[in-house]
Amino acid sequence: MYKFFRASAFFFVWSVLVAGFVLPVQATENTGETDSASSDVNVLPNYPDHTRDVHSSPSPSDGSPSSTSSENSDEVEAIVVDMTEEEESSPSEDNTETIQVIGERPLSAASDQTIRNKDFMTFPRRSASDLLRFIPGLHITQHTGGAKAHQIFLRGFDAEHGQDVAAYLDGIPLNETSHVHGMGYLDLHFILPEGIKKIWVITGPYDARFGNFATAGVIDFQPYVERGHTYSVAAGGGSNYFAEGIGQVYFDWLQMDTYAIAEFDRTDGYTDPGQFSAGRGMLHHRFRLGDFGELRLLYAGYAARSEAADILPKAWIDKKIVSRFDSLDDSNRVDADRHLLGLTLDWHRKNFNGRVQGYYNFKRTDIFSNYTFYYFNTERGDQLEQSDRRHYAGLNAYVRWVAETKEMDFSTQVGVNLRSDWVNQTQANTEDRVRYNVMNHYEFNETAIGVYLDERMKLASWVRVILGLRYDAIVYKGDGTQDRYGEFDIVTNVLPFYDDDPATLDTHAWALSPKASVVFQPLDPWNIFLNFGRGFVSSYARQLAWEEDTTMPVVTAAEVGTRLTLWNRRLNLAGTAWWAEKESETVFDSEFGTTIPKGRSRRYGGEFEGRISPLEWLYIGTDVYYTKAHFVDTGKRITNMAEWLMTNTVAIQHPKGFKTTVRGRFLGPRTHDMGFHSDAYYLVDLQMGYEIDPIEITLSIENLFDTVWYDSVYAYPSRPEAGGETLEGLHVTPGLPTTARLRVEAHF
Repeated sequence: MYKFFRASAFFFVWSVLVAGFVLPVQATENTGETDSASSDVNVLPNYPDHTRDVHSSPSPSDGSPSSTSSENSDEVEAIVVDMTEEEESSPSEDNTETIQVIGERPLSAASDQTIRNKDFMTFPRRSASDLLRFIPGLHITQHTGGAKAHQIFLRGFDAEHGQDVAAYLDGIPLNETSHVHGMGYLDLHFILPEGIKKIWVITGPYDARFGNFATAGVIDFQPYVERGHTYSVAAGGGSNYFAEGIGQVYFDWLQMDTYAIAEFDRTDGYTDPGQFSAGRGMLHHRFRLGDFGELRLLYAGYAARSEAADILPKAWIDKKIVSRFDSLDDSNRVDADRHLLGLTLDWHRKNFNGRVQGYYNFKRTDIFSNYTFYYFNTERGDQLEQSDRRHYAGLNAYVRWVAETKEMDFSTQVGVNLRSDWVNQTQANTEDRVRYNVMNHYEFNETAIGVYLDERMKLASWVRVILGLRYDAIVYKGDGTQDRYGEFDIVTNVLPFYDDDPATLDTHAWALSPKASVVFQPLDPWNIFLNFGRGFVSSYARQLAWEEDTTMPVVTAAEVGTRLTLWNRRLNLAGTAWWAEKESETVFDSEFGTTIPKGRSRRYGGEFEGRISPLEWLYIGTDVYYTKAHFVDTGKRITNMAEWLMTNTVAIQHPKGFKTTVRGRFLGPRTHDMGFHSDAYYLVDLQMGYEIDPIEITLSIENLFDTVWYDSVYAYPSRPEAGGETLEGLHVTPGLPTTARLRVEAHF
């Protein structure tokens, strides 16, 4: 608690000092340039359609003609956060920046997008974790090494490793269906933050264009295809023997654009063991097709290897039997590889536009983890191997047409999504990563088709209506073997066990998802939003092999929200009250290292977001989120969920090239199984940088005050020693201690 008040006091003092420093700069060095908040507002009808997008105006070759009035923008619950800085405009672009706004996020506590651009320009984005921390209301944790997917919490949903959050790269789906470690497994570590231009975010199941996993939210990473510089190189180093090297190149030639980026990084980590190394690459090539549109080819790939100290019993840490950075099984690790290829055609005509996109993805994941040590096997230990190999390919296509009358506007979009996964997965008992028993093995195909209708109507200057309907069907085919217990025999008083019991998978499931939104604008700077929608999360393939069910668990949600934008868009206030119910909640199971269903759940909450930019170089932001989540049948809280989440940011950008940002993150107490609770924490991060063309130097310090905190926290029984006593209580992974990194970048 002392560190929380100390951090809060630090923020207050920092704000006063920053204001005192910036005020005289404003008086003496004002260049007279217009802040982006006061730039022109236009409508961009291209993807992502009808959402409020704030970014630099695309070149004419983008094939994205804009309308002339913000009144034509259809407002849905979405935000687009752009990472483009003004000096990075393409040589083919006009140097005059235009802020293009496509619909505001209506039913969530979204900050103004012009202000939120500064989030990205003033704080480091060196990993997928950095990118996710910018998403409003989203909290992440990490365990079992840096190559494993994040555990994601959003709006009362413990999305585990992605089951309630749908993610895309330029529209290509990234979630892995029926993954061996968790439904919708979402490994984002392959993404190169330096290669991402903007992130499009939706909260809730309110957009008909998105199907599976789009319940708590949708994230779409939009990659660069053109840059303002031709070459860029960067090198960095820091705590725990961290080292990185990055190279970027961009060419504009023969009505084509080619952008490529490659990166390698490694670290010893702050735990023992904790080594991590990864190589990543991305290539994005665009063929400009004149007035017709554009054709883009995208490749992204990576290989990551990580060792992990993994989870420790907190009682042993408190008694100093082990350090919080130690390990009880140093053979745990995660390895991952991905190769993604996409081909996208965006086209447009006078009142029509559309997209046809094909993609292929190969993904390999090997996870070795031990959550319970010697609880189930007192001699060989409880280490579990989870291996998943998959190829998946798909097609996304839509057509959209617009009709305008003197009083009303109509926009109709019809689309289809096809995807097929070929999966080979295994769960096995291991000792020091050597198998001694295969628990289950499945080889199956999962093919999904989704069709949708999205209708947007501007009925008057002050009201818009958005209606959507989506139908999804999934076909499962395959076979496998499973170690399992049968039904208890009351005659023999025996619980039978079947070793390598064969199973056949041949079934299907479907979901129907209606959506509806109403947007009111009683005054130009004030919007009121109402929203309703249903979404779904597909069923596990291996679960359907034993329990056939033709319907998929759905999530029903509703919201009411408002946003007020004042002072030439420099002051932005937003608030939301929301509610959601899920038919079948899945939670972490320590024995199998994956998720299991646990009944119907309900959550509700409120959000507040505020942004103010009183001076051209000063930016202050605060977000506060409250969530209440519980199981409907038992009334018990959903575990591992914090009721309160808060972020604070204070940033300055001096016109002479100096910039600094302080960011705070507060996570409230969390409730866990067996009546246990974990403490709240408040972390402060600092970034300082200086840029003088063509060199930029950046120093980042995470956990500035070296706060002791725990990242992942669970409660369950374990046996830390072979043949020892069982222990019931919290099991934790340590949070990052004070860590510094320095990067030097040159661009030409």
